[in-house]
Amino acid sequence: PPPPPPPPPRDSIRRQRQMCIRDSAAGSLGSSVMDLLAWQKALEEHKLLSKEGYEKMRTPAHLIDGSSTTYGYGLALGRLEGRTKISHGGGINGFRAQLSHYPDDDLTVVVLCNSGSAHPDAYESRIARAVLDVPEKVVKTIELSEKELALYVGVYDPGRSPLEVSVKDGILTMAGYRLRPVGDHVFLPTVDDYSEIIFTVENGKAVSVRMEREGHVTVAEKSK
Repeated sequence: PPPPPPPPPRDSIRRQRQMCIRDSAAGSLGSSVMDLLAWQKALEEHKLLSKEGYEKMRTPAHLIDGSSTTYGYGLALGRLEGRTKISHGGGINGFRAQLSHYPDDDLTVVVLCNSGSAHPDAYESRIARAVLDVPEKVVKTIELSEKELALYVGVYDPGRSPLEVSVKDGILTMAGYRLRPVGDHVFLPTVDDYSEIIFTVENGKAVSVRMEREGHVTVAEKSK
């Protein structure tokens, strides 16, 4: 058999490591499922923060116009079929993570994925529904022509990282993810049945999009 290929030069290995591990907490902080469960337990027992401090993290923030958000101090605030859900995800080159806590049921679900293309939030929802005996969502899609889909094409600005919506070969995509129409200007990503992409249409034109996932909401106005 042919000899094995030579190992890559050390500077090449170093460059690859730098792509996956950065000098910041997100990329240089190693953890495990058990570590994150211990972290959540410590928060709940007020060992890391005072009771008042943790309550501030779990309290919806307000914008300067007085409207309430579904985000606290570093925590997403939502609901799963009436149950309070406190969560946050994360990701960096090669890794994705999701931690969700359901205080009404004393349940914490942690999902870690060694892949940048994974969707731990969808896995977490399936696990939580199975544990809490919540039925899976039933999805019924409809057919829309490319002309009908063109109504939603444009760029939407949620305040950071504008989202481009485009259509090609009869498929609508947002930020590269395929969307499935379910009616009334509502779409679901193919990778996540629990996220809803809801377009607001006025005078025959889409003017904004509302992204909702189990009670956590982000709104983006159409910029062009």
